[in-house]
Amino acid sequence: VDGLRNEIQVVVTVMSLDPHDLYDVVAINAASASTQIAGLPFSGPVGGVRVALITSPENPAGQWVAFPTVEQLENAVFDMVVAGRVVAGSGADADVAIMMVEAEATDNVISLVEGGAQAPTEAIVAEGLEAAKPFIARLCAAQSALASKAAKPTGEYPVFPAYEADAYEAVESVAGGKLAEALTIAGKQERDDRTDEIKGEVLVSLEEKFAGREKEIGAAFRSLTKKLVRQRILRDQFRIDGRGITDIRSLSAEVAVIPRTHGSALFERGETQILGVTTLDMVKMAQQI
Repeated sequence: VDGLRNEIQVVVTVMSLDPHDLYDVVAINAASASTQIAGLPFSGPVGGVRVALITSPENPAGQWVAFPTVEQLENAVFDMVVAGRVVAGSGADADVAIMMVEAEATDNVISLVEGGAQAPTEAIVAEGLEAAKPFIARLCAAQSALASKAAKPTGEYPVFPAYEADAYEAVESVAGGKLAEALTIAGKQERDDRTDEIKGEVLVSLEEKFAGREKEIGAAFRSLTKKLVRQRILRDQFRIDGRGITDIRSLSAEVAVIPRTHGSALFERGETQILGVTTLDMVKMAQQI
């Protein structure tokens, strides 16, 4: 719940396990279920499932399997942990929103693909995400059923939202149009400068009306910025730097960019630069090294 400041910790302790089954996704569901029945203001439940693309000589195209065993994973070319929650509907009609994905090719993927197994393409991974959704829906339904029988009444917890509705409405009315226009500037530095300028104008404009609530104005401005960025992506199919939703930044890498070091490399992605340097010892030690 936004604005909840009470520290809440969920600790999952494995008391016993079956070596054939992985317990990490069980822990996700256990944490969600325990929070669901604890009387906390929780917007769950959350369901977690591992799905793996299992191949075999009879079925080289593979099949997505939920909660695969350790032995099954030896014949998998890809596996991922997917967590999500039901946002609408129920049963077969449940609309599941995916909240987290941890995905990786397996250790055996190269040998399996060389042997004729299906390589994990983007389209196939997308099928895996869809395959995970019915299981997430069933896990969430099971947790809701448990909560209906065993949950404590939701306690009273003070909530401290980052801003009140009137602050957001005021910021949106003053800066909405100008901020939306500023977010179309392709250059990051120019865009940031213009955004900071608009924020300063908003603070000055609302200073008297919201005296002592400057932090709310700043938080509302950040929230409005996020809303407009998301709107530009979903509605206009463009990111704020002008790229389409399927475009990637330009990538480049070069080595030996700095003299007198034993190793140096420069990696660039868009406006991001990473420089790595290694020096093993002094020049006079070069021959010994």
